[in-house]
This record gives sequence, structure tokens and C-alpha cells, in this order.
Amino acid sequence: MLATATRVADASDYPRLAVCLARSFEVDPVLAWLFPDHDARRHRATAFYAAVLQQFCGIGQVSTTLGRDAAAIWQPPNPGRAKLWAELRYALRMMSLLRARAMRARELLTAMERAHYRGPHWYLAILGTEPESRGMGMASALLEPTLHRCDRDRLPAYLESSNEANLPFYGRHGFEVVAQISIADGPTLWPMLRQPRRRWGVATPA
Repeated sequence: MLATATRVADASDYPRLAVCLARSFEVDPVLAWLFPDHDARRHRATAFYAAVLQQFCGIGQVSTTLGRDAAAIWQPPNPGRAKLWAELRYALRMMSLLRARAMRARELLTAMERAHYRGPHWYLAILGTEPESRGMGMASALLEPTLHRCDRDRLPAYLESSNEANLPFYGRHGFEVVAQISIADGPTLWPMLRQPRRRWGVATPA
């Protein structure tokens, strides 16, 4: 595994990261379900992730590698809310992109919200790596700073994996499957929770 430098992304990175995430998830079961037309999927997925990145700006943290070939979107405990106009714009953009899948996507999102961990935690909303950059330690490098912070602050981390093949990867980082989410004729997701670990040299509250 190669050592990989990471940094916090800013809005100037978002167009490139939208392309990165669209390529990362092109064959992901959830994205394939949201955008069943394969020929149009990458274009529409790029617009989808551009909207997601813009929505998280100010209420979450986006990190990337120096080459912008991997990205992670984290939501901190007790995040602020986006402004009402921004939420409305986001909802309208999603409806335009998802088209006939918009109501089913809302059904899946509702199921995700019901299963979501309730206590204070860091939420990994998205983690993706360009196909040709996989196996180089980029995803692990993007996880590590926030997981270290979770251990320092004694906070859990939570995610939903949309691909069963990725469960062992998250398991190696301390995440455990805690439920299963599915809707009729839709994809399956695996909520995973990571309890904080004790690390040498990490101060913990008394």
C-alpha cells in the first residue's frame, strides 16, 4: 500500500471531484438503479455528484487526494442546516436528474433515515476512488484522519455501503454491519458502525 497525501477540498475542486465520483460509482448497484440508462449514466451521475458536493459545502467536509482521483464526504456531529433556498434548489435539481426514479429514490432515502444511527457521530456519506487508482491506499488515506479524530473524541463513525463487495474493506477499518436496508425492486444497503478505538498517544476524556 502506498502512502497517500490528502487535503481538504474546496469549491474549485468540485467539478473535477464530481467526475471522479461518477467514474468511481459507475457500476455501483445504487447508481445503476438510479440511472438505469448506461449510455447516459456518467453524464447524469456527474451532475448528480456536483449537486451533492455543492449541498455539502458548509455543512460537511470534503477531502481528496493531491491528484483529485479519490474523494470522501464526511458529515460531522450536529451539522448545521443548509439555507432553505439551497435545500429547495437541491431538491428541484435532484428531481430533474432522477426523473422517473425520483419517488423511489425518496423511498430509499426514507428507509436510510429510519435506520440512521441516532447518537452523535461522524457520517461517511460518500467515499469513492477512480477505477484506475484503486489498490493504492487512497480510500484508506481519506478515512484515516477522521477515524483518528473519532478515536480522539470517543465518537462512533457510521456509513451505508451500497456494494456488498466493499464490506471487508470497511471491516478492516473497524466498521461492523448493524442492519440491512432494502426496498421492493430496489438496491440493498448495509449500514455499518465503527466504535471508537483506544490508540497509543491519543488522549481520551476522563
